[in-house]
This record gives sequence, C-alpha cells and structure tokens, in this order.
Amino acid sequence: MSTKRIEVIQSVDGKTKILFDGKDIKEMSEYSAGQLISAGALLCLVASFPDELSKLNNSAKYGEIRSSASYKFEKFDESRYIVEYMDLNLEAEIDDKYQREHEQVAKMHMEKGCLWTRSLKRGIKINYNFTRI
Repeated sequence: MSTKRIEVIQSVDGKTKILFDGKDIKEMSEYSAGQLISAGALLCLVASFPDELSKLNNSAKYGEIRSSASYKFEKFDESRYIVEYMDLNLEAEIDDKYQREHEQVAKMHMEKGCLWTRSLKRGIKINYNFTRI
C-alpha cells in the first residue's frame, strides 16, 4: 500500500492552496477518496488554528500556515481499502511572544481535534439512501 502526501497552504491574505502529491488541485480532473479525506482534515485544521489562537489572544498574529498529511491505505477485504492511518503536520509563522498560545492551540488540537478530525476519530454515523431513477 502506498503512502500519499497532501498539503494545504494558507497565505497571510487568507488564500488557500491544496496540493495532492505536489500537484495543484486546480489542475487536476480526478481525485481519490483518500486525498479528499486528508484534504478535508487539513482544511479544517488550517481554518480552526487561527480562530483558536485569536480566542486565546486576539492580538496574536500569524503569517503563512503550511500543513501536510500523509496517509496509508490498508486492504479491508478482497476489493476494498480503508485509510489505515493519517499523519497531520502544521507549521505556522508566529512571533515568539505568542509561543505559549501556539502551544496551547497545538495541544488542544492534538487532544480534541477540529470538527473533521474529531468526527473521524469518533466515527461518523452514516445513513445511506439509494434510489433508482
């Protein structure tokens, strides 16, 4: 099973770039489910990080935020796979005087996650409805 890499970069002006194995999502016509699961986790993490930081100290400023995810597929049964694990990394340009707040937000995310990662860890209940039209 191969390991894949996803990156989400948010610039100071709030613009976000998503890269799948180094290729910009805007240039792609196909995506895998693993890529989308990982990108969702990173987008949630990158969006919630500055929000949580400002709740601790609204004068705390940050620069570029770079995040990446690696994940590995595992065979589930004869023809299906699951994402066995996902490693999430986040780097944020933050002034040294806000180190304490940065560490608090990082700890909170590692313990509680953001909406997406918290939901994945808990297990999302899914109701299916298939209709033939």
